[in-house]
Amino acid sequence: MYKFSKRSLDNLYTCDYRIIAICNKVIKFRDFSVICGHRGQVAQDAAYRLGFTTKKWPDSNHNFEPSKAVDIIPCPFRGWSNLNDFRTLQNFVLGVAFTMEIPLRCGGIWNDFPHLELIE
Repeated sequence: MYKFSKRSLDNLYTCDYRIIAICNKVIKFRDFSVICGHRGQVAQDAAYRLGFTTKKWPDSNHNFEPSKAVDIIPCPFRGWSNLNDFRTLQNFVLGVAFTMEIPLRCGGIWNDFPHLELIE
């Protein structure tokens, strides 16, 4: 069984309880890191300037408290261009969310492969 690093837990615990529940179930079977949960205005503005998001503050699901979105990366991390690793992880997460009856969608639909968000 895998476990989260302190940094991943700190990021995860800024998220909605449903995202926390999904991630806690997934980590039992797949190794991954949580790289972002909630983003404040400074972080959102920086992510926008750097081209990591198309959403300005406060229009991202990361901007809610608690966050309605989470960014995760597979471990071992073999680079941003290894889309198969991201797709495999996201499909597993979506399957777990489905079994938990939590509506979730992945950012892979719009080429943001680390991103997952609640559908509300």
